[in-house]
Amino acid sequence: MSNDKLFKKLGRHNIVVVWKGTIIELKWVTDLTDYQKPIFDYGMPCPNSSVKVEAGFVDLYTNKVNDDPFCKLSAQGQMINELKKIIPRYPYKEFNITVTSHSLGGALIVLSTYDIVELGLHQMDDGQGIPVCGLTFTGSRVGNLNFNERLEKKLGVKI
Repeated sequence: MSNDKLFKKLGRHNIVVVWKGTIIELKWVTDLTDYQKPIFDYGMPCPNSSVKVEAGFVDLYTNKVNDDPFCKLSAQGQMINELKKIIPRYPYKEFNITVTSHSLGGALIVLSTYDIVELGLHQMDDGQGIPVCGLTFTGSRVGNLNFNERLEKKLGVKI
């Protein structure tokens, strides 16, 4: 959460989620896993089976590694848990959620902004929606046209 000094400058607070880009060769293999599956096959909510995502990116986002102390939760689980802790602490503040990165992180931006809105994490108790946007410096295509339409038109996410 941004501080009050930045609030005065921007006119609102900002929660920033930052993903790391590709840094090891193993993740390049994941980047290149190029086949699409319905997003709900990964436990991500979606009422439309024609909404598909690239398997390599969503595997990296949703998988966990039980014998790694930093990966007992997936990247998805870690982000969701942190947002569930942070958002309720500031019910009186106006803020955005911005997700940012580059390279492989650009794909994670798309998946995580989708998750935030589709799961309703951006909804305050009063029903007001927190604006959610993604800022990427470069990234790959994450899903098919149906995924893109759902993300932008139905959910209103701006990347």
